[in-house]
Amino acid sequence: MAPRWWHRGTRALAAVTAGLALGTAWASPTSDEFRHCHRVAAAALQFCLDKNPGGRHGEACWTQSRRQQQACYREVRESHRRPGR
Repeated sequence: MAPRWWHRGTRALAAVTAGLALGTAWASPTSDEFRHCHRVAAAALQFCLDKNPGGRHGEACWTQSRRQQQACYREVRESHRRPGR
């Protein structure tokens, strides 16, 4: 029969191993995944500025572009969120 401490150590090791496995299965987004968001925001800004030449757009183009960029960032982060969180 194994000593009592052996069983506690085995359970602790199993818990740590499971935690590490789950932690690596749900990684954080990388900077490459946000490049798409930058392209979307830049395209939206370019389209709006081209549609309103001469600066008659006020801050609307910048605001709209930033809003689309932030929405894209949220989507990327949520795609990496663990189920149940």
